[in-house]
Amino acid sequence: MELILYAILVFFIFNRLYASFGKVSVERELGFKAAEVKEILEKKVKTVDQFTYVAPGDLQGIVSAKKEIESLWKQDFSTDRFMEGAERAFEMFTKAFADCDLKVLSKLLSKKAFSVVSEKVAQRKIRGNTLERTLVALRSKNLIKLSVIKGVLYATVRFVSEQINVVRDDTGHILSGDRDTIEVIEDKWVFERSLKSPHNSWVVCEFS
Repeated sequence: MELILYAILVFFIFNRLYASFGKVSVERELGFKAAEVKEILEKKVKTVDQFTYVAPGDLQGIVSAKKEIESLWKQDFSTDRFMEGAERAFEMFTKAFADCDLKVLSKLLSKKAFSVVSEKVAQRKIRGNTLERTLVALRSKNLIKLSVIKGVLYATVRFVSEQINVVRDDTGHILSGDRDTIEVIEDKWVFERSLKSPHNSWVVCEFS
């Protein structure tokens, strides 16, 4: 809605200037092209956090933590953009864990979490088992807690997904799961990020 209002405002100013001074004068008066207008409008909209993935009952605590984060960072923190990244991390982890891709997993997880997950991957390899995991759909994602503890930002996210999980032995025999059965799975992840610099990356530090 805000983008539409700004677009209407720019269009109105453009037409008034055009009528008064002509096309060449308009370009000189405005001082930027259409692409630059679009960039400015998008930047303005991006600063507005809609809290799209926050339940009403969790909103007060998260807004309070958000203000603390922005005070320390001296810049905006958007829960909406964070949750978009969290969804991407969930998708990447799901595939990497099934594929035993330790390189990707090491980038997504804290050292402690990676130690636990890599051990599970190693044990699966020792047994000669393979995991076939298909993320059918992500039903929902919600930011349920946001806190700052000793200079570290923690964000707790609940994912509800539909998955197909099949474990096979080294002969291809199915040990568990069913290719035709879709499971509804609820995961709760805790992401962490140091507040020392806004350039530090988010990592997953806890699963439940």
